Amino acid sequence: MSDRKDIRWRLASNAVLVSLDDINLPRLWGQIVEGWMSSEPCYVLYRPGSRSGPMAVNAQVRNLLRRFHHPMTFIEAVIRTARAENDNPHHTLKQLQPVVFGLIQRGILVQADAFRCDTAPATMHTLCTGSRFRDYVVKATIRSLRDSEVYLIESVRDGMPCVLKIEGRHCEGTTGKQRIQQALLREFNVLNELREAPTCELIEQGRWRGRVFGILSHVGFQHVQREAWRIRDEAGSDRASRLSILQLFCACLGVLEKVHAHGYLHGDIHPGNFLVDEVGEVRIVDFGGAQRIDRHGKGLLGHQGGVVHYLPPEVAADRIKGNCQTGWTIASEIYAAAALGYELLTGQRHLPSRMYKEDALAQIVSTPARTFARIGVAPWPDIERVLRKALATKPSQRYSSVRSFRIALLRARSFTAKGGSSIA
Repeated sequence: MSDRKDIRWRLASNAVLVSLDDINLPRLWGQIVEGWMSSEPCYVLYRPGSRSGPMAVNAQVRNLLRRFHHPMTFIEAVIRTARAENDNPHHTLKQLQPVVFGLIQRGILVQADAFRCDTAPATMHTLCTGSRFRDYVVKATIRSLRDSEVYLIESVRDGMPCVLKIEGRHCEGTTGKQRIQQALLREFNVLNELREAPTCELIEQGRWRGRVFGILSHVGFQHVQREAWRIRDEAGSDRASRLSILQLFCACLGVLEKVHAHGYLHGDIHPGNFLVDEVGEVRIVDFGGAQRIDRHGKGLLGHQGGVVHYLPPEVAADRIKGNCQTGWTIASEIYAAAALGYELLTGQRHLPSRMYKEDALAQIVSTPARTFARIGVAPWPDIERVLRKALATKPSQRYSSVRSFRIALLRARSFTAKGGSSIA
């Protein structure tokens, strides 16, 4: 584990575990962007008010979570879980270690002696299903966080489905309120300038009861990660699924390429921000971290956001030093996109999970991406070679543009299709 093996953990007080039989599976399934499934998933685990989406877990993980109703170390919890299942503790440890990493990163498990900041209001959302918002009816809550809320709404005039994105009512203090207002206004301004790009359209914006809101066109059904899972499930062969998923990833790069062509960096690349619409087209959403590109390929603002697993080494190095206003560049975006592509193609991340954020950042700075063979996935030499270049530790060693990265992948795919190298 680590030198912190004596730390005692507890279950966050607002963690929710529900059976798949008790939820609206078709709607929620598209939101599940990660899961550990050594057997068929039986439950969905999430935290209301958290930016981390729900994840699918099985009965073994449920049994592990029960141990943390009272503070205990990870080793103690594993031993008790193994005994309850008549299993070998070493085998249980191997199975559950990556799960615990994810639970800690998502805030599902928190240190027992930490300040109790894991609570959330019982009802985070402002609007209920069936209620009116201007000329729209609320159909469903998509996401409800402390600082922002997202709803699926429908026009009362023509029945057109749209998305309402509004400032949350539980922002923490004046600074938090100002930050989310600035992010939403920046996103809406960017969308106004990206009307020709493959993203959502800003239909209307304004203030409602003093809170910033925007009404966006409804463009997506599910995340690209879920679409990759669907392809694996339905493809007749591993070769066919890998080629189809590669095509899906190239579509993601094509979308990002168009955003760059309009003079913007997206700034928050991860599976949840690429959606597949009803006709199979990829769209990119959430431009709260977007910024203009200068003539050197750098963003004009400091970069504060981003999901840790997709941060490039140069940004991770600055975060370790405590600099949260580090620069974000085209090279940074290429690294983040390559990390996404690796995950789509293999179903695993390019670097091992780490329990602590500082360990994850240090690993990004110093560790090259794992080969497919290293994680038990059939090698794909030509594609792996392209990904390695895009995931290079030094920005100068990566591709100069998203376009050149995408073209390199397409050439490698063509070479494979012609029998130039093995795909499996």
